[in-house]
Amino acid sequence: MKKIKDLMNAGDFRAAAERLRARLTLSPGDDEAKLMLGTCLHLLGDDEAFMRIDDELSQSPTARTLPAWPKFHALRAAACGGALLLAGVLCDIQAEPILVHDYGGPFFDKSQLVVPVPAASDGKYSGYVRLTWQPVAGAAFYRVRRATSNCYAKSKVVAKVTGTTYKDKSPAVRPRKKYWYWIVPYSKPGQGKKDASKSDSGYAKQLFKVKAPDVMEVGSVWKFRVSGNKGQKLKASDCKWSIVSGADCASVSRGGKLTAKNGGTVVVSATYNGVTVRSTIQISPMVAPLYGGPSYPIFVKYAGPLFPILMKYGGPPAASLQKVSSDNVEMTVISPTADE
Repeated sequence: MKKIKDLMNAGDFRAAAERLRARLTLSPGDDEAKLMLGTCLHLLGDDEAFMRIDDELSQSPTARTLPAWPKFHALRAAACGGALLLAGVLCDIQAEPILVHDYGGPFFDKSQLVVPVPAASDGKYSGYVRLTWQPVAGAAFYRVRRATSNCYAKSKVVAKVTGTTYKDKSPAVRPRKKYWYWIVPYSKPGQGKKDASKSDSGYAKQLFKVKAPDVMEVGSVWKFRVSGNKGQKLKASDCKWSIVSGADCASVSRGGKLTAKNGGTVVVSATYNGVTVRSTIQISPMVAPLYGGPSYPIFVKYAGPLFPILMKYGGPPAASLQKVSSDNVEMTVISPTADE
C-alpha cells in the first residue's frame, strides 16, 4: 500500500488505480483499497465509477471506520474537483475558489476555468445531435454530459473531446426526443469546472418514408412498407393512416393495408412521430395480360376522359403497345413500377 500511496502523492493516479484493481482482485473485501481506488477514479474524472464505489462502501461498517471515509463520502455531496486528504494529498471541499494542489507543481485555481454554453442542434440532422461550444482558456479537454431532463445530477459522461464539436449519435434511434447536454472543461484529469446551470437541449430529425405502388388493380391489397432513421425499428402498424381523397376507390386499415375497390385515384396519408407523407395511387379496374407475363393496366381514350377496357393482345411485339392510335381511339399501356 505504501507504493500505491507514493504513486498518488506523485500524481500518478492511473498507475495507482491499476495497482489497486489488481489488489482488489486478490482481496475483494479490502475497503481501504476500494476507498483509494474511488479517490483515483474521481481524480481521473470517472465520476460514475467513483459514485458506484461510494454506494458500495456506504453499506460497509468497516469502511465507515476508516479515518479518510468522512472526506471521501463528502466529495460526492460537494461535487467538487478537489482531492482527498489521503497520504498527504491536499483537499479543500469548502472554500471558494478552490485551490487544488497540482501534485508537485504550483496551486491551480480551477475557478478560473469558464464553463462553456453548448449549442445543440434541434432536428437539423437525422443521424445525430451536433454540439458546438466556445473554447475555454486553460482547458486541456472537455467531457460531454447528457441527460433526458435538465438535471445535471442525472447526467452521464458520453464523450471526452479535445476539440469544440461533438456528434452524439445515440438520439438518432429516438428522434424528436429532447436530450440535455453539459460541457465540463478540464485543465487535467480530476480538475474540472462543473456548473449545472450551463446546458442546452437538442434532438435528432425524424426521417419517414413510405413505399407505395403507382398503380393497383381493383380487388387487390397492398401492405405499405415504411422506414425511418437508421437503426430505428418502424412498422406500418405504428403509423396513423387515412384516405385524403378517393375514399370511394379504396380503403386503408390501421395496420397500413390498402384495399382497392373502384377505378380512380386515391391519395393516402401516413403520419409517424409528427411527420406526414402522402402517396397518390391509380386504381385500375381491369388489366390485360401480355404474352402470359405480368398484367398491365390499359386505358382507352375516346377523345374524352379515361376509362378501362379488357383487351387481349395477340398482335405485334408488346413494345408497339406503348401508343396505338386510330381515327378516334388512343390506347396507352401504363408500365408497371420497378417493384412489381
